[in-house]
Amino acid sequence: MTAPIDLTRRLGEGWCVTVTPLDPALTLDMMGVRQPAEVPDGLAVASRRIPERLPEVLLLARPAATGGGSVVLEVEGTLGWIGADPDMLGELSEAGTACTINRDPNRVDVLIAEDGDVVAGLSAVTLRRWGDFTDGWNAALADAGFPAGDEEPGDEISRWTPSQCAALALAAVTGVTLDAGLLDGPWLGGLSAGAPA
Repeated sequence: MTAPIDLTRRLGEGWCVTVTPLDPALTLDMMGVRQPAEVPDGLAVASRRIPERLPEVLLLARPAATGGGSVVLEVEGTLGWIGADPDMLGELSEAGTACTINRDPNRVDVLIAEDGDVVAGLSAVTLRRWGDFTDGWNAALADAGFPAGDEEPGDEISRWTPSQCAALALAAVTGVTLDAGLLDGPWLGGLSAGAPA
């Protein structure tokens, strides 16, 4: 198996990636971006911002390379991750499965929403699951090497970092594989004050 992307190595200690079944402009609008615009090098723009001094968060979105829908990137989580807000993720899932992976200093989590509600999740650190996983998600996670129930992690999954495990889980649930090329080049983006109330 090809090594999954390590988002912590690429993006640092804090990041959030959300995959939705919606197109990028609609996804950004739902996440509070009122005037999305082309951002030729989104990651460079994000790295130059000083989020603790700015009340708004930069969200970047682009079409998912596989599976349709959108991939949304946040790297300014000083007030929490918009994509990891359960109400927001639920709204983004009304047209199909939405999934968020995010990292804070001591946690790497996966949240899964479907039909308007967050229904399941897992810790990419402990690999423990909670909630209601569909048979399809369980099978895809097993194929990716994730342990079920009280099973111990196998050798294959144990060699990946928590960030890599989160990327694997996202791919298993949504069919969208994150790769290094995803982070390069132009994005559609804009500023959001946070998830709309």
